[in-house]
Amino acid sequence: MSEEKKTHHHIEINPLDEKKKKSMGNRIIVAAILIAIALPCIILGSWYWFAFVAVFLGIAAYEVLKAPQKKYKWYIWVFTYIAIYAFTFWFVIKSNVSSYLAYLEKKAMFDESTMPSIEAPSWYPSLQNHFTQPWVSWYGIAACFGVYALFAILHEDFTWQDVTYFFTMTFIIGLGFQAILFCRYVPYAMVFNDKVLTEAQKGEILTSPMFKYWKSLIFFVFIVLTTYMNDTFAYFVGMLFGKHHMSPRISPNKTWEGFVGGVIGGALVGFAFLMICDVNGAEALPSMKIFGTSGQWWMPLILSLTLPPVANLGDFTFSMIKRYYGFKDYSHVLGAHGGVLDRADSLLFCMIYASIFAVFTVNGWNFFR
Repeated sequence: MSEEKKTHHHIEINPLDEKKKKSMGNRIIVAAILIAIALPCIILGSWYWFAFVAVFLGIAAYEVLKAPQKKYKWYIWVFTYIAIYAFTFWFVIKSNVSSYLAYLEKKAMFDESTMPSIEAPSWYPSLQNHFTQPWVSWYGIAACFGVYALFAILHEDFTWQDVTYFFTMTFIIGLGFQAILFCRYVPYAMVFNDKVLTEAQKGEILTSPMFKYWKSLIFFVFIVLTTYMNDTFAYFVGMLFGKHHMSPRISPNKTWEGFVGGVIGGALVGFAFLMICDVNGAEALPSMKIFGTSGQWWMPLILSLTLPPVANLGDFTFSMIKRYYGFKDYSHVLGAHGGVLDRADSLLFCMIYASIFAVFTVNGWNFFR
């Protein structure tokens, strides 16, 4: 047995140098701080979660603008921030304006005391439409592309490459953070859209502390847990046993051993979490119940198995951008973890994918709708 490599049952274990140990320690400390900040916001929901997402969205927008390492005009910065926030919160603004106008009309026609009332933050009504209407405005997409194209026409230093980069990133970041908001409140949306429950029953469910602070966040926690367990298992398995690189051109440290370890570890932890919740009478979604006569165990199993590969796709996508522009981290706001986009790259893709999955479980698997 050599001093450089230790073997056990013919499995070679890569040595941990001081640099790797220090990086691992810093990662754990930063992760603990992030969890301490995020967890209360996730549990409390409401404006706490809204504010948390809005703040980190602002940091992500800053990282998008800094990534090309060019000096852009101030109005390009302003428009990019507006576009990213608009893509994220457009469905909230549109749906709640419509709901408020409908409320005023109903209030004028009926006695206010006879109107059903559901206690909920102001963006909840928008969730009812998330299963049937586009998540972003087609007019907004066209306007975003048009404005960036106009910048390229007016300014020689704003190239076609800048147009495609900013248009793509504003859309992905906006849609990803919108999915982060939506996945936290998918159970609320399903209660709102339930055609069997009465308004009184819906109000009783939505205001129940057990639902607000536990059952409603199981789906969201499942996605986060599966995504980051994939990252964690891939990191440690790759660091200890990685020999075969996946794509050195894009991500030199990622290996096939780490990929397999991440997929298996993330899927097992995620599915086990759903099983434990289901046994205790708290399934992630009504359409994803594992046990019982109406159990559809294959639905959460498929989602558990497919989330880790989607996480890797997100990771590689954002790594391609870093390699293209020649930098290591989007920023250093999270210390050893890099920037928000370094930490949330895989999560953004997983949240978008899980949102689509949830919509299909409600509307049926009809790709021609």
